[in-house]
Amino acid sequence: MTEGLDMHWWDHTSHHLAMQANIHRDRKKRSRPYHPFDFHPLRKRTESGGLKICQKNKDLLRTVIQNHMKRRQAQRKPS
Repeated sequence: MTEGLDMHWWDHTSHHLAMQANIHRDRKKRSRPYHPFDFHPLRKRTESGGLKICQKNKDLLRTVIQNHMKRRQAQRKPS
């Protein structure tokens, strides 16, 4: 329970710190805005926000897109 409370307060504090840092940020020196994860000691920012691309993911995405396109074409056909 203590860990959850610590996490809550650090979430709160890191958001305030990021906001203050962005207010006083020199856009010429640092074009990328600060994020709360930059100030949060208990959370780590992951560089990769998505899935790793592999053949299984490609096949799944292809199937989803094909099914979506079939449904859209079926909706466009006049009844």
